[in-house]
Amino acid sequence: MLKRFILNLPLGYKLNGIMVSIAALTLMLVSVAYFVHQHQVVRQQATIELATLSQIYSDTSTAALAFDDKDGANDLLASLAAKPTIRAASVLNRHGDIFARYLASGVPQSLLSSFLPNADPVESAAQIKRDLFHLKTPITLDHETIGTFLIVADFSDVRATQRRFILFLGVLFSLALMISTFLSSRLQRHITLPIHNLTTTMGTVSESNDFSLRVQSSTTDEVGQLCLGFNAMLERIEQQATLLQSQKENLHFLATHDALTGLPNRTLLYDRLHKGLTRARRNNTELAVMFIDLDRFKNINDTMGHDIGDLLLKAVASRLKEAVREDDTVARFGGDEFVILLDSVKMEAIEYVITKVTRAVKMPIELQQRQVVITPSIGLASFPQHGAIPDELIKYADVAMYHAKNSGRDTAQRYFPEMTSKIHARFNLENKLHTALARNEFTIHYQPQFELRTRKICSCEALLRWQVDGKDISPVEFIPIAEDNGLIVPIGRWVLQQACHQAMLWQRPNQPPIKIAVNVSARQFFASDLIIDVEKALKDSGLPPSCLELEITETMIMTDIEKAISVMDRISAMGVEIAMDDFGTGYSSLSYLKRFPLSKLKIDRSFVRDVLHDEDDAAITRAVVSMALALNIDVLAEGIETEGQLEFFHALNCRYGQGYLLARPIPAEQLTALLNQISN
Repeated sequence: MLKRFILNLPLGYKLNGIMVSIAALTLMLVSVAYFVHQHQVVRQQATIELATLSQIYSDTSTAALAFDDKDGANDLLASLAAKPTIRAASVLNRHGDIFARYLASGVPQSLLSSFLPNADPVESAAQIKRDLFHLKTPITLDHETIGTFLIVADFSDVRATQRRFILFLGVLFSLALMISTFLSSRLQRHITLPIHNLTTTMGTVSESNDFSLRVQSSTTDEVGQLCLGFNAMLERIEQQATLLQSQKENLHFLATHDALTGLPNRTLLYDRLHKGLTRARRNNTELAVMFIDLDRFKNINDTMGHDIGDLLLKAVASRLKEAVREDDTVARFGGDEFVILLDSVKMEAIEYVITKVTRAVKMPIELQQRQVVITPSIGLASFPQHGAIPDELIKYADVAMYHAKNSGRDTAQRYFPEMTSKIHARFNLENKLHTALARNEFTIHYQPQFELRTRKICSCEALLRWQVDGKDISPVEFIPIAEDNGLIVPIGRWVLQQACHQAMLWQRPNQPPIKIAVNVSARQFFASDLIIDVEKALKDSGLPPSCLELEITETMIMTDIEKAISVMDRISAMGVEIAMDDFGTGYSSLSYLKRFPLSKLKIDRSFVRDVLHDEDDAAITRAVVSMALALNIDVLAEGIETEGQLEFFHALNCRYGQGYLLARPIPAEQLTALLNQISN
């Protein structure tokens, strides 16, 4: 038990106990040795003094004893009164009887008689009896013992002195022990304090995992070296812990964020969507999910390279974050798809958010000295109207986004149940589209374009038609699908070949040439083999390049202006004319427009439709026509359906027109008959 108690004591107590114990034992041994030595010295001195005094009086008493002079002997002994330590003395004759005596004051006569029976005339050693010293010294005369001198001394003062000495030694021992304890405590702290700091720091580090702590030590001994080593170990551990924490944070970030844009990924999106739905149920609030897809993003990757595509995604991600609140979540769902989670949002505010997001995405983006324009298709689903779990809201928002794409892109749609069936129909249509070209299911209708002043056919536009199982499929439905899956390139090549062959058949000697206008999709326009396809179509058909006009959209060329200009310059150098379709709906500026080698601007039907009723549309139309004429570019108004519209554009000196009022799209055979009728 004691051993266990000692083992469990702190190191300071152990060291203090060891040093104090050693000091105490040393002091005790020295004190005992010194006391024994002093005791022997004092006793020896007292014995010598008594023996000397006894010898003196023994020699002096010889004459008195020899002459039987008792008075002289008593007088001699009376002089011992000057010795306070002498208690009694006597001169004994040879028979051991008392010849003369001396008794100090208060000493009984029986004191001397107590020593007589044991008197030994020849004893010369001091003895102690009843705490008294007595000594017998022979009295001799001519070497013959004639008596004995007995002296009794009281050395109680000597013993008192020894007791005082012992007390002094005790006080000195206690004082020395206290001093040694103090010094031991102070000295051991130089050893135990660093060790205490070391153990305390170790315990704190173990409990808190705070590896930034350090042991404070000013010594350079073994303990100091131990502290330095421990600090160095802590520093290495701290560096490793910091590195591990950084790696852990990076891994967590990579697990929950998109590596390219830094936006939350699907994992974090679903987690926040779960929490948002929980809050919405608890607080009885609404929540919305916006699914955003970038229109024709694949064209940008294919034409400008994936590096530009990545930069575009990062720029769009940044704009989306700026367009919504800090509490809203903008996540990259995959590829060019983004999802915005609008937490605790009022449904009446959704339209404002959609408008803000759309404007932010559509603004031109400068990427490596190239200006890019991209448009978004947005689908919206909300809680509790459309779904109550994350998968439902994401799926329905995605369905709504596809509906927005099918509606012409660059628009937003809220989810409604009928959309799901339409999406399934779209997938079925896409599957059939893969085999449509091989099965010769496509046909081309041609819509004449007229010179407004003479109302004569000057050109016609090739319009693709598709019929499946006896049912006509609108181009609005299948063209976007073909653009998404890439089939638009081989289909566009087929249309170009067929249109050029047909246009060559319409050419008449001594008659103005009939031009053919062919629409080119963005993917086809930026494809590397477009120039080859055009050259082959012209060569195979024999059609003069000046009779071919390629129609491109304003939005399409703005995705990569510099490359678009390069492609248009090469086409123009071949002698092929270029028309910009749907002008006024995009973001081209005059600084770019004057760089485009255009032969014609086609005013979008959205302006033509309301030109007689909407002063803004009328003002824009007048400005476009004036600008085109100033740039020596012909203008064609498409979608003319009334005489009033026709007169409006004729009054503006708009040279060409196209629309149901003038002629509907018709098969090649009907247009051939119409041309023959006109030429005759």
